[in-house]
Amino acid sequence: MNIPFLIVIALALSFEHGKNVVPHLQEAIKQCKRVAEMGDKVDPGASLNPAAKARAAAREAMKHLAAMKDDGA
Repeated sequence: MNIPFLIVIALALSFEHGKNVVPHLQEAIKQCKRVAEMGDKVDPGASLNPAAKARAAAREAMKHLAAMKDDGA
């Protein structure tokens, strides 16, 4: 595991409902790594699916974080 991943997980777990956020953050990080491993010379169509998955996972994590904020976490 790398440092940014550990920081994200630690932050998410510091909240009462943070465990709901962790799987989405893990998925976003995983998909971003896939895109990064493809490099900048890859066909844009090949990186579109993992990039879209990363964006969807990040948005879902943000929804959970916003809900936690609204609940006073």
